[in-house]
Amino acid sequence: SRERNEAMDAFPLLNGVYALDDDIRMMVFSRIGDEFRPEYATRRYVTGMSIVSNSNKFRSVSTVPYKTPATARHGYLYFSGDIVRTDDGDVGNPTVIRYRFKAPEATDE
Repeated sequence: SRERNEAMDAFPLLNGVYALDDDIRMMVFSRIGDEFRPEYATRRYVTGMSIVSNSNKFRSVSTVPYKTPATARHGYLYFSGDIVRTDDGDVGNPTVIRYRFKAPEATDE
């Protein structure tokens, strides 16, 4: 319904919570506000992520990534990259791009 769509557009949606390790969690949000839209973003809805420490080792880190992570585990964020062509010209699988999350040194208390 129209009311449901308006309500969904009014608030960010939590798409997932990922365990980077025993202490650190990453939350991925979609439909975040236009005020956070980077200049390069052409998508209708922008994705955001927040990374937090359960034991308060550092302040939460929030960003609008260029691409949305597919998953996260063991301190790494995994993204789907470009599709790789096989030697015979067929379409192969996409590459996997992996970034390691390095936690800040300490929290500002």
